[in-house]
Amino acid sequence: MKLSPLAEMNDEDFEAIVNINLTGTFRGVREGGKRLRDGGRIINFSSSVVGMYQRPTAPMPRRNPPSKP
Repeated sequence: MKLSPLAEMNDEDFEAIVNINLTGTFRGVREGGKRLRDGGRIINFSSSVVGMYQRPTAPMPRRNPPSKP
């Protein structure tokens, strides 16, 4: 998967991002739910605010598809 402007992203790269961000989260929550049937909580964190904490000289990602939970 390569970083590129959103307008240049192909379907294969987009689907890879969705599979990582959404499908991976779903599978983790589903497995956690099986283990927490008697109670408990599942807390998901997102890295969507990572840009707020980067060094000013660090390159920002050139795209961020809307697939983060």
